[in-house]
Amino acid sequence: IATQNPHEHHGTFPLPESVANELGDAALDEDRVAEVIALFERNARNFPDSPNAADGLAGADTKAARWTDARDSAARAVALAKRQNDANLGHFKTQLQRCEVEVEKSTGGGSR
Repeated sequence: IATQNPHEHHGTFPLPESVANELGDAALDEDRVAEVIALFERNARNFPDSPNAADGLAGADTKAARWTDARDSAARAVALAKRQNDANLGHFKTQLQRCEVEVEKSTGGGSR
C-alpha cells in the first residue's frame, strides 16, 4: 500500500480515489485484509459521496467477514448510487444482498 501507515497524511493530499481502489484491490488479492480495510476506510472518509469508495470498504469488510460493517457500507453505496444514477447500481445492490444474507446467518437467522 502507498504508505507505511495509511492513517498518516504528513501534510500531503489524499490518494486519488481510483488509485486507492487499485491499491486496495491488489492488496486484497494478496490477503492483506487489515491494510486494505484501513485504506478503504480512509478512502471512504476522503470521498464520502462516492458509491465506489463505500463499495470498496464493503468489499474489504466482506473479506474479513465483518458482515454488519460490510452491510452498512454496501447500503451506503446503494443509496449514493441511486442518488447519482450510477451505472454500477446493480453491482452495489448485489453486494448489499450478499451482506444482508451473511448478517442474517451470523445473527441466528441461519447456520454459518
